[in-house]
Amino acid sequence: MKIFRSVKSRPLIIGISVIILVVSLMLIFGEVTYDRTPRAKADLEALAMALRHYHDHHGKWPLPEHGLLSLIQQPTKEFDPGWRPFLGNLPKDPWGNYYMVDYDAYRPVAVWSHGPSPSASDAITHYLEE
Repeated sequence: MKIFRSVKSRPLIIGISVIILVVSLMLIFGEVTYDRTPRAKADLEALAMALRHYHDHHGKWPLPEHGLLSLIQQPTKEFDPGWRPFLGNLPKDPWGNYYMVDYDAYRPVAVWSHGPSPSASDAITHYLEE
């Protein structure tokens, strides 16, 4: 009887061994990747909304030298007595970099991330509508 039970459990042991082998190979030869772009786009939309609130409150965009930092801390004490934070903290993109803001008189305000690599072709951008 005991031999009969051990023969039945062989497929289970073989199956567990195969799973352990596959997981080990995945850990050794590379990580399981997932698409990080949706999270980056959601973060960019949240940052764009915070920038819009900042603009509505102050009547202007943050100064270029302060950028997105103006959303969490007051640039100078004399800046605005009614200043308040618009975010609790500045998130990093899914690749570990800070998001950037870009604005000038000739194009719409843009919040962006480099994406998975520093090349311009991988950048993820969210434009604020005027």
